[in-house]
Amino acid sequence: MTEALIALPFGLAIGLIVGGVGGGAILALPVLVYVLGEGVGPASTASLIVVAVAAAVGAGALAFRGHVCWGLALTFSARPQRGPCSARSPARRLVRRCSSSPLCP
Repeated sequence: MTEALIALPFGLAIGLIVGGVGGGAILALPVLVYVLGEGVGPASTASLIVVAVAAAVGAGALAFRGHVCWGLALTFSARPQRGPCSARSPARRLVRRCSSSPLCP
């Protein structure tokens, strides 16, 4: 209960900042780690999920009103995906090679 009382003002402040200017993950992560004592891995995952949901809701509202240029949106969202998709296979080979090496922990 006390964690919820501590988290509430921080959550409200971060929510106002995200709603106003965006970029809430950079603010939520230190609060989750240093104020609430969450681990870095779970805290970064939680902060990214919160920001992704907020962005999806905002984008959905704009798309519902017809304020989205879908051609431009697809151009800016599809092209960056080529890098991770093309690097997937070499990364798997590197992980396999590294995990079989005695030099890797």
